[in-house]
Amino acid sequence: MTKSLQGKIALVTGASRGIGKAIALKLASEGATVGVHFRTEASRADEVVSSIEGSGGRAFVLQADLTNVGSIAAMFDAFDRKLAEFGTSKFDILVNNAGTNAEGSVETLSEADYDHLFATNVKGLFFTSQYGVPRLNDGGRLINLSSMVGHNAYPTAVAMPRPRRR
Repeated sequence: MTKSLQGKIALVTGASRGIGKAIALKLASEGATVGVHFRTEASRADEVVSSIEGSGGRAFVLQADLTNVGSIAAMFDAFDRKLAEFGTSKFDILVNNAGTNAEGSVETLSEADYDHLFATNVKGLFFTSQYGVPRLNDGGRLINLSSMVGHNAYPTAVAMPRPRRR
């Protein structure tokens, strides 16, 4: 039986845990070679790669702090070297999954927490896409994920102010 993503190459940001890990494992189970991005926890990314390879798939790690454009550029330099090992300069699937949250209401969230949240969830996604899109094969896919906080309000999330007691 042919796997639907056999011969494809994917990059998943935030793939060392949670939803990103699940996405990386699923893409690999369908035959894709997967770049497993992580920010700080190399051991978790290595575990994802080991799991993929243990199931007969191919994967590799890529590190970057997505709040920093220079770090994103360095990640794509490393990705380019990995693609060259596979005999290509292009890939097929970019999943912008990495994201963070910040606890606090509109009234209490600090500037530093806001800056980190915005730099990760908006700036990081934008510049990862900017570097990734030119490397996508014709017919490649760019998949951007977001949080359900964009649709559902939570009192301790930036989406709405803390309710006042009467």
